[in-house]
Amino acid sequence: MSGQITLKIKQLEFNASKLAIAVFIVPYMFCFNPAMLFIDTTVLQVVQIAITSFVGVFGVAAAMEGYCFAMIKTPIRILIAAGGLLLIHPALSTDIAGLAIVAVCLFYQAMISKKQKVIA
Repeated sequence: MSGQITLKIKQLEFNASKLAIAVFIVPYMFCFNPAMLFIDTTVLQVVQIAITSFVGVFGVAAAMEGYCFAMIKTPIRILIAAGGLLLIHPALSTDIAGLAIVAVCLFYQAMISKKQKVIA
């Protein structure tokens, strides 16, 4: 009995850690990009930073959890995590690459989900 409880606690701890990793990245976004603190920035930059930050954290969280619309296969998880991490760096080239990677992977996941619903 005690072994089963310990196993469930360890599973809970592991799941909490997977989700916390995405939130752990947020302070680094502020370090990499002082414009998030409204220092020498424009409204357009703030909107761009907010969108890319949200998508980046979402991508990392989805990759860590392993589920978005459907179960995510390992190669796709790696791609989504990489795309999410690219969105943290405050360069336009990394933002475009990260958004493209995450968007393609999420579109692929949505198609997989629809296909699974049709089969079921």
